[in-house]
Amino acid sequence: MPDLIPEGHISVYSAFGSFELALWSGHSPTAELSNDNIYRGAPCAAADRFRVSRGRVEHLVVVEFLNAFKSGYLEAFVRPPNAVLNFVVPAESWSAAAFPEKAFERPEIVYRHGGYWDELVGRTLFVRKTQFDSWLAARTEARNDLNGCSSPATQALVDHLLELAACGLVPSSEIEDVGKQWGLPAFASTPAPRDHEPLNLPGWTLCMAVSWIVWRDIDCVREVMDTFRSASLRWVACTRLLACNGGKESVEVNGETLESPKPINLSTLELIEHEGKHPPKLMSAKSAREQLWLGLAEGKLDASGVNSEGAVSWIGKHEWSRLELAADRQLHDYVVSSNDRSRPAYTEIAVCQASLLQNWSNPGLLKSACPLPYPDAALPIRPRRGKLQATRQAIAALYPDGLPSGLTAKERLDQVNSWHRRQGNSQVALTTVLRAISAS
Repeated sequence: MPDLIPEGHISVYSAFGSFELALWSGHSPTAELSNDNIYRGAPCAAADRFRVSRGRVEHLVVVEFLNAFKSGYLEAFVRPPNAVLNFVVPAESWSAAAFPEKAFERPEIVYRHGGYWDELVGRTLFVRKTQFDSWLAARTEARNDLNGCSSPATQALVDHLLELAACGLVPSSEIEDVGKQWGLPAFASTPAPRDHEPLNLPGWTLCMAVSWIVWRDIDCVREVMDTFRSASLRWVACTRLLACNGGKESVEVNGETLESPKPINLSTLELIEHEGKHPPKLMSAKSAREQLWLGLAEGKLDASGVNSEGAVSWIGKHEWSRLELAADRQLHDYVVSSNDRSRPAYTEIAVCQASLLQNWSNPGLLKSACPLPYPDAALPIRPRRGKLQATRQAIAALYPDGLPSGLTAKERLDQVNSWHRRQGNSQVALTTVLRAISAS
């Protein structure tokens, strides 16, 4: 028969029950996951695997509670019959005892655990309620911190649920429902828009630029951002092979798993534009791409990229008529020259956001509470008639003592364009250099 618990205290057995309920928002996942109906029809290999997995969750919950006593965060007491004082169970005895976690299974200790604990058989362990409540509040707060690290028990439960979905035993919709009931974060997730704001980027990728021209909707632009997609998780169908009979055979199972959406480039954008998940479009992606190319070729837009030498430079408007779209295996867009398709001409292309919004505006967006003044927040726009002035600066920097003798026109042009590349400018023609020399 359990001992009487002194006022202001709670039995360790009851404290463990309260801890488990607080850990899972008033539920007991290990008990609910014990329902054999969940595993009905599953291959034996899968059923056995999940029983082990569920047992791991149970074990880690016990370990987390046990560590509170081993570390001294919680103190357990015992009061022998006819005693008027409470005696502290030494913190080190929890590590020395054999299977001390069994003390959480019943109100009184019924097993001999060796050493000091053999004298506790038949006794009831208890803790101060104020101490336990404070510890439990701290554990609950840490568990609810989405930016903190998950406890081993929580992570084991998440892994167990993900495996149930991957093996097709529980649909993803139910996984999301029970996870919410047990206080777990949503499995499928989308990052906060404020953390991936296209308007904060001075340069947009080709795919972002075309998305804007098609829909004039900033959310559609965000959806094609690589950083936004890699931070998202979505349920997708999957097929797995489970080993059984000691690895001699395998069973194929169909289920669902979480994945980040793959990157989108201009080619795949044209495939998904018809899915109907976006607002009404103003034109097709193909037409928008043609409009973008035309705007770049006419000089209405500024764009930069990493050239074949690995340097970031402006892409001259005269180049776009000879540049063709290509993509690598990671679905990243780049352009090649029609004169040499064997290697990229420019990668990591960034189209000036400000010039995009100026040429294809959305009045509703421009009137919204965007904190950025577009021209000042965007990439520095290269002056339309600034090549001559920039070339004069190049000549002054390269030849402060005057033009050297014996330097050919081609050598001089190469040196000037090398200076322009270092400054992030586009290259100039020989006539521009000659005009700059005459004006100096």
